[in-house]
Amino acid sequence: MLCMHVNLTDANNTLIAEGNLEVNITKCPNQLRLLVPSNFAGENLNLVVAAAFPRVYQPPSPSCMHACRVLVYVDEEFHANISLLGHTGSFDWSTTSSGAYFFNVSYEGGDWTRSCLWYFCVNVSVLPLLVYFDATPTTFELGDVVSLHALAVVADTNDTFTGDLTFRFLEDGDSEKVIREVNVSSGEAYADWTYPNDTEAHTVMVNVTFLDGTGMPYMVQPLNLEVCRETKLLFWVKRGDSSRHIFHGRLLTKSGSAVSGKVVKAYLNGSLLDEDLTTNGTGHFGFDRNFNPGEEEVFHAVQVVFEGTDNKTSNLNGTDFLGNHYPVCQTRQFNYRFSTNTTKITIELQVSVTTTQGKTPEELKEVEEDGNLKWRHELTWLYPWYRLHALITVGDMFIDVGFNPLLLGGETWHLEGLEVFKDVLEEI
Repeated sequence: MLCMHVNLTDANNTLIAEGNLEVNITKCPNQLRLLVPSNFAGENLNLVVAAAFPRVYQPPSPSCMHACRVLVYVDEEFHANISLLGHTGSFDWSTTSSGAYFFNVSYEGGDWTRSCLWYFCVNVSVLPLLVYFDATPTTFELGDVVSLHALAVVADTNDTFTGDLTFRFLEDGDSEKVIREVNVSSGEAYADWTYPNDTEAHTVMVNVTFLDGTGMPYMVQPLNLEVCRETKLLFWVKRGDSSRHIFHGRLLTKSGSAVSGKVVKAYLNGSLLDEDLTTNGTGHFGFDRNFNPGEEEVFHAVQVVFEGTDNKTSNLNGTDFLGNHYPVCQTRQFNYRFSTNTTKITIELQVSVTTTQGKTPEELKEVEEDGNLKWRHELTWLYPWYRLHALITVGDMFIDVGFNPLLLGGETWHLEGLEVFKDVLEEI
């Protein structure tokens, strides 16, 4: 078994990483992984392998002892010819890039020795800088100021990176549109970005490097921005004559200003209505609809939708340390943001009755005092929510008429002892 201790140093002989590896005489390579911090990316790395070899020969006498020569190959290319005195030996190897490197260490044997062959792999992995990038707020209007924040962490531990770094906040990822550039050693930086007040959708990113400009940051999650004028859609309904319902609405900005000349779509139970609704100078729009009563109560949902205007999207991608593209920022921009509102109405079975008053107010008062006319109040959850009932008793005949003194529709009636008139009214 070949026992090795591996040191990885930089050009100044500063220890970066180290590890131990035991290798059997086998063609299946054992692997040692060395993790290199981000700030050593791109530097010359020196790999020193100190190996303790097993006794590969047994001379007949001490006078026959001589140095054994061991050949070292890296990725099948000859690298070194080392002399092995006793059981130890070492060799150096340098690289400027990360990756997996396969070593082949062999001794061909001699008069008093047998040949040996060892395979092993050293995987040098440079840890990337992970960058958490966020903005406050993420939904805003044209010309607003957005606060940007970036935090750099070490990939394997997620600890804040404490070395010297340069943060460059870039509009649209353009190196010519620098929002702010700052050198820090705390691992995080801030910037204020005034979003352009124009017709184009814009993105933002942060580029984090070491002071010499090297480094390959990776954004942990993409930044999603929405730029628009917020809107609100007011919507209400009132009952017209008979089965007619009148719908009114108004489109406003968040501050209450009218939004004119915009198209609003209306849906009845999810189906688009035929009305072409456009807001007027005060943001108002309206339409009416007839809902005839049926044999049972019917519920309708009427929805109005403003889909927004001038919808534009801009995407910005970054490149990771493997050369792959990944999303960094996406911006959706509206001149006016979409909004919606919904109202629900109930159509109940209704019968309207028209009656002619045959008594004067004085006569009605006399009837009321005689107990032939009484009044009853009714509250209901459905339209018209309140009814006043006139209860009239004349001999064997009884009449109950319910109505709302202020709202049209929703009248009820009940007749006893007037079957002929009742049949006539039902035909009407």
